Parts: sequence; structure tokens; C-alpha cells
Amino acid sequence: MDIGSNSIKCLIAEWQDRTHFNCIYDDYAVTRIGELSHQTKTLIEPAMERSRLAIKKFLTIAKAYHVQSVIAVATMALRVATNAQTFIHRIKSETGISIKILSGDDEAKLSYQGAISTLPIHDNDYSLVFDNGGGSTELIVGKGKDILEVKSLPLGAVMMMQTFFQDNPVSISAISDADQYIKETLNQFDCDYPFKVLIGIGGTSTTMGAVNLKLHTYAPHLIHGSVLTSNEVNRQISLYHSMTIEQRKTIQGLSPDRADIILPGACVVRQIIKKCQLNQLTISDQGLRHGVFFSSFESQ
Repeated sequence: MDIGSNSIKCLIAEWQDRTHFNCIYDDYAVTRIGELSHQTKTLIEPAMERSRLAIKKFLTIAKAYHVQSVIAVATMALRVATNAQTFIHRIKSETGISIKILSGDDEAKLSYQGAISTLPIHDNDYSLVFDNGGGSTELIVGKGKDILEVKSLPLGAVMMMQTFFQDNPVSISAISDADQYIKETLNQFDCDYPFKVLIGIGGTSTTMGAVNLKLHTYAPHLIHGSVLTSNEVNRQISLYHSMTIEQRKTIQGLSPDRADIILPGACVVRQIIKKCQLNQLTISDQGLRHGVFFSSFESQ
């Protein structure tokens, strides 16, 4: 289980022959545990309750599949929340599951491992994998399967929605302010690599892929490996900007529970493409939860 700032993702899988895995179950629940109190940076009770119920639901499903081991990791929201241990102790006492809070670097490395595992990455190609989550954006530079550099930046879709995108519909000045913040934050990342491949993982990229393909029902096998051009990213930003949150919920391919955060997430994607001086990105439906799965078997 990947307990992210916006959603909790659950992957149930098994190795087939130590080189390939069989995905049995893969789903998510939007719980917004990253909706922290602005004054105290604490997890709020409604978000903790939504997350608790989602975790218990996923554990019930895991039990039905006779899962042998459960690994739960948490990211940005629990890294920064002053009362994170309260939530962790609550889950431990109710379920027996220990939640491990990942560092930004560990999150990035595991996300990279999960993202590229089934994509055709050449050994000599420099690639950038990014995960634009609810609380932060992880950037991982790799050459083939080797990781060269990792960076975690405060560019989360939920955080940016709360900071810049309170108007409904969003004003042009809000987008301009957000773009400036994104550019300045991305300046903390050294991008002087001859990137051949840009890979986007996480809810923002996969949702934009689903909108691009006009999917009635989300289909991982269609999303994984699909391409999103810079022109399409710009088109979607214009589309989301022209609508209220309620109107966005009617867009084919856009899950209604992401209607409020898709615009800030898309703005981050646009600036990352520009930063890398590329004109497209490849979407990976795999990410942190897959990396945790792979690393758990490698350590055995």
C-alpha cells in the first residue's frame, strides 16, 4: 500500500518466475490525507478517518486473496505532519500493520524502479522519471536502470490547489502565479542531462493520459507506455482552466475525484517538459507501489 497525500494505492501481486509478476489487484481510494491544517501542519481527523477506512478495506481484500505479507509505505503528508505518529499508531493498533514513512530519496528511487521495470529503456539513454503527487513531486535521473540523482520538491497537486487554485473557475493570474512558483522551485533541480526519455507516473500523468485517450473506463494496459505531447498538455490546461470544478467532472477520462487538482498537476507537468527541453512524455501506470513490491523480493 502506497499511502500518498491524495490517494492510497493498493497493489496485490505475485512473482511468476522471479523475473515476471502477475498483477492480481490494483486500485486506489482518494482520501486526501495531505489536507493538513495550515496553522499546525497536522493531519485533520476527517482525512485520517477516510484513510483508516480505505486501509481496512484494502486489508479485507488482501485477506480474501490470502496475501502472505503486507507492506505499507507513506510519503510526503506523513513526512511533514506533526501528528503522523498518531495516525500510524492508530493503524498499528487496529490492524497490526506497520506503516513506514519513506524519505524523499527512498520514495524517488522506488518510484523509478517501479516506473521503468516494463518500459523499453536503453542502457545508454538518460531518462527523467517524475511523480507529481498530492504533496510533492519526485524527480529521478537515470541512465538505463542506474539512478544518478534524485530530488523531491514541494510541488504537490493538493498543496498547490490549496495555495493557488481556490477560485472556481481559476483566474488567469492564479495560473501565472502558480507557473512562476513552479519555475522557481524547479530551478532547485539540475537538469543538465541529455535526456532522451521523460516518464510521468502518478495520478496526474495517468489521468491526463486517460483524458487524451478519451477513456470511458480507466484501462492500465492502454495508459502504460502511451505518449502525451506538449501540445496535448497545453490543450488540457486550457480546457480545465475554462471550466468550473463541477464542469470538469463531465470530461471523459477524468475521474470526478480528481477534478479539483488536475489543473495544478497539469501545470507542473507542463513546466517539467519545458525544463527538460522535450516535446513529449511517456506515461507509466507503474510507480511507487510496484517499486516497493520489486524491492521486497530482492531483499529476500
